[in-house]
Amino acid sequence: MIAKIEKLARDLRAEYGVAADRALDRIRAATLDTAELIAKSKSPVRKIADTGLKINRISHKGVEKLVKSQVSFVEATIDDGAKRLELAARADSFRALVGDQIATIPASRDRTVTNARKTINVVKGTGDELGGVLKGTIDELQATVTASAKSARSLVAKQAAEAEAAVRTTIAETEKAV
Repeated sequence: MIAKIEKLARDLRAEYGVAADRALDRIRAATLDTAELIAKSKSPVRKIADTGLKINRISHKGVEKLVKSQVSFVEATIDDGAKRLELAARADSFRALVGDQIATIPASRDRTVTNARKTINVVKGTGDELGGVLKGTIDELQATVTASAKSARSLVAKQAAEAEAAVRTTIAETEKAV
């Protein structure tokens, strides 16, 4: 009788050992799947970094255009001031002086309006370009997150099903042994 009990104990230990090995194998597989899923999370980080670099280039290019535009405007203003001084120096009467100064106003106004339009166009173009980069990045990140979430959900469902099957198998084998 003692020999039968010892044999039963050995058999149970062996069966539980096999069940434990299967459970460990499933845990290892689940861990590897999880590690792979986590490794995929580097992609959004790279995308965000690349977007930051693109935004930096676009904004620097926009600032460069603005500075060049403003330099051109300041140079034109200086030229305009020099022209007004020259006209004032050559005027032979006060009436001619005032008339010459008034005559330069439309050209000065046109230059100022043109500069304002150039500035607005540069700012608008830079904003549009930044918006396009950000929209594209957001769309890509949403797609990545959605795909990752689906992948994670299916991984969790698969692991839960495998764990449930392992528990059922172990329970069935235990009931059979007893």
